[in-house]
This record gives sequence, C-alpha cells and structure tokens, in this order.
Amino acid sequence: MFALLCYPIGILVWESLAPDYLKPNIRWRPATTGYLYSRLVEADTVTNVDILFMGSSHAYRGFNTQYFHEKGYKSFVLGSKGQTPLQGKLLLEKYLNRFNPKLVVYEVYPVIFAIDGVESMLDVIANGELDESTIELALTYWNPIVWNTLTYGIIERNILGETKETEPSETGDDKYWSGGYVETIRTNASEEEFPPNEIFFREDQLEAFKQMIQILKDRKIETILVFAPVTKNYYRTLKGIDSFSSVMDSLATYYNFNDIDLNLNDSIDYYDHHHFNKSGVRKFNEALLDTIQLHLSTQPGHLLN
Repeated sequence: MFALLCYPIGILVWESLAPDYLKPNIRWRPATTGYLYSRLVEADTVTNVDILFMGSSHAYRGFNTQYFHEKGYKSFVLGSKGQTPLQGKLLLEKYLNRFNPKLVVYEVYPVIFAIDGVESMLDVIANGELDESTIELALTYWNPIVWNTLTYGIIERNILGETKETEPSETGDDKYWSGGYVETIRTNASEEEFPPNEIFFREDQLEAFKQMIQILKDRKIETILVFAPVTKNYYRTLKGIDSFSSVMDSLATYYNFNDIDLNLNDSIDYYDHHHFNKSGVRKFNEALLDTIQLHLSTQPGHLLN
C-alpha cells in the first residue's frame, strides 16, 4: 500500500522537476514529433471521409490529403509515429464510426510487424485520450517506460486536468496540413549501406492486423494494402519480401509499389532511406490514385466516384 501511494507521487515529482537525462524511463513527450496531437485534435472534428489512410510515419508523410482533395476526394490520415497494428487497431476502433470511410488504404511497411510498438504506444499515450481502451492496451506492455509514462499521463490529464496548447503547424522542414499529412522538403543526400534486414511477423502484431482487416470486412469497407516505395538501395536489403507479400495478398488487395517504376530518385525524392519528401509524395500519390481508381472500377457497386 505504501509503494502504491508513493509510486505515482514519485513519478509526478520526478517528471516535473528532473532534467531529461535523469529520467530515461519516463517519456512524456506530447506535441513533439509526428504531429499526432494536431492530427487527433483535428480527427475529432472530421466526419464521413471518402478515403481513410492508416499506418506509420510512411502514411502521414506519404499520403498528401491536399492532393486527394484536389482530385475530389475527402480524406484523412490516421497515422502515427512507428504505428504498429496494435496501435492501429486501437485508433481504428476509436474513429471508424466517426470517419465512416468508403475506402481504407493501409500502408504496410514490413518492419512494423516485427517490432513491439513501444515507441508508438508512448506516442499515443502522450498525444491521445487516455481512455479505458488506451490504458488497457498500455498495461499489456511489460515495460517500465510505458507504465511510468502512462502513470504520469493519467495524473496530468485525468486528475490534474492539464491540457496541451496547439502545436505549431511548421517545425523545421516539416509542415502539418489539414487532413493529417506532414510535408517535408529536405532531400536525402547520403548513399548509405545497410545490412540485410530479415522480415518476420510478431504473432501479436499479425493477429491485431488480421482483426483490423476483419473489422473492415464486417463493415463492408473496401480495403487496400500498400507497401510504399523505399529507396532502391534499402529495398535490396529486405529479405523475405515474397513471403510478406503472400501474407498481405491473403488478407486484402495488396500492392507493392517498390515493384512499380514510378521514376523515383533516391537522392531527390526521399529525405532518408524510407521516407518521401514533397517531390516523392507527388509521384507516389499520382500512381496510387490511378491504382485506386482502376481497382475500384472493377468492383461492382463501389461508392467512391
């Protein structure tokens, strides 16, 4: 009982007063990188979209909602930093009724299926609503950083009632656009060498992903899975792409855009080895929209015009 009383008080005091280098096991970082805070604030005001984009940073840095708006489609990116299927399912269940999408496009970067999702969980804790479903998922992580951050967040948000001011729309080379898209203008100047990267599935991540797909199928929402292009130099190091693609193909319509020539340049169209800049996003989105429209034209009675 003494420990239960002292623990939250200690967490509150330590996070409030100690310098960052002395608290590596508390990661309360609202409104810092990825713009999840701004995205979720905006999400609470959006209803009935044509296209809902989901995934990790490849989603919110790779799907330009302004471009799709120009083409006549209302869209939103419900992506987050390092988002794994565990956090994706959490966010989908929270916002699916509100968005009521006609089409869901999920960016399936293979690496996210092989990680535990701690980074993504911390991002959701710091920037989202600490409701029952979020707390329940966080408690499944046997990780002191997650639990400490969750404890501090509950105290600050749910007990003290502290709120965070709106974050600036521009930070460095990044700019947040309405609809959840983050634009980056910097370029990738380096030619890095990467070790072989074996693709595999964590059972909990694959199961959460399958559950998401089933939720969308039950709602009769058309779903497209997309592996957005990474640099050619990096893509060559990924081992097990065929097996990964086979699993994705078995779950929903799947497109690996790394196998499609989009005239992308590793030095011009990326800002690192697996994220587009503004130039790359435009090329990718043009090809993606063509693919979406072609796919839907073959589906009887589809709602996306």
